[in-house]
Amino acid sequence: MKKLITILFSIICVIAVFHMVFNAVFMVDLSSVQSAQLKYNDGNGTEIACAVDYADVKELTAILKGVKFSDDPSCSFGEDVSITFCLGDDYITLCPACDGCPLMQVGDGDYYIKLTDAERSRFNEIVKKYGMVFPCI
Repeated sequence: MKKLITILFSIICVIAVFHMVFNAVFMVDLSSVQSAQLKYNDGNGTEIACAVDYADVKELTAILKGVKFSDDPSCSFGEDVSITFCLGDDYITLCPACDGCPLMQVGDGDYYIKLTDAERSRFNEIVKKYGMVFPCI
């Protein structure tokens, strides 16, 4: 019986370690952002590519700091509707869901940030000043 309990405990520990390694929490770090560029193409003739004012950049970085998680959502994303933050020699591109859902794709991978409804609403208000309107599908 002790041997069975030891084996089960060992299996549970191994599963827990694998879970922690493969589902590690990664924060999106926008603390050193220097500037940002919006890109917007709604497919209906509206194309925008412009710099974001520094005050709006700071507010957007406050809204978008969050935890990256892996998922396979049904929302529509694409770099035609994106915001790219310059971090010195590096950059990070976030693609907000075109249908208005509160997810943002990090780069072109399978990582996302989930915003609250209030955060997504405020994000939409800020980028609307530059002509980016949601939903845009």
